[in-house]
Amino acid sequence: MNPKELLIKKIKGINIWLVDGGMIRKELEPDFTNFGHSFRYKFVPKNEFWIDKSVLKNELPFFIYRLFLEYDLMGKGMPYEKAYDIAENNERELRNINQKNTKDVHIKLIKKYKDIEIWLVDGEVVRDEYDINFTEGGHDLVYDYIPYNEIWIDNSLIKSEIPVTILHEIYERELMSNGYSYDDAHDEALKLEQEQRQTSNSNL
Repeated sequence: MNPKELLIKKIKGINIWLVDGGMIRKELEPDFTNFGHSFRYKFVPKNEFWIDKSVLKNELPFFIYRLFLEYDLMGKGMPYEKAYDIAENNERELRNINQKNTKDVHIKLIKKYKDIEIWLVDGEVVRDEYDINFTEGGHDLVYDYIPYNEIWIDNSLIKSEIPVTILHEIYERELMSNGYSYDDAHDEALKLEQEQRQTSNSNL
């Protein structure tokens, strides 16, 4: 399995690759998000950064900057959690310069499930104005900026990954509404997601 698709840059001896995030989530790590490096994911080779090919081009500089900072700090021995926080704060400052000052992130109502509205949203605006770590999807029981009874799906997702992401968010939300903690609900939703990915006939 080789998820690497396009070498987009080489900076300071680091090869930066666009990768098939769906393949990684199916075959290697269901929790792989927008990007990663070898200190975070063992399957990423040393001196490489992997960025999901679904990432919008104008967001690439933010993610590359964050990867370098996090990678450098961890290379000097800093624990992942601390390096993550520092890199996150620096990315947030960068994004503040480029804020769109737009509050309505809704693009399209995908469907309704029971009394829950599932929306396709502008993921870039969500990351700029609400939460720089928003990835793939989320719901109101986890994120306080998402309105009650709404699930948000990132519009940068590849179309074939949208159904399994919706399934994950619905199941996670149902478990949390029945008393599960987020961590436990998320783990169970990941299991269901992986089962779906392995049995699906789509190109996930």
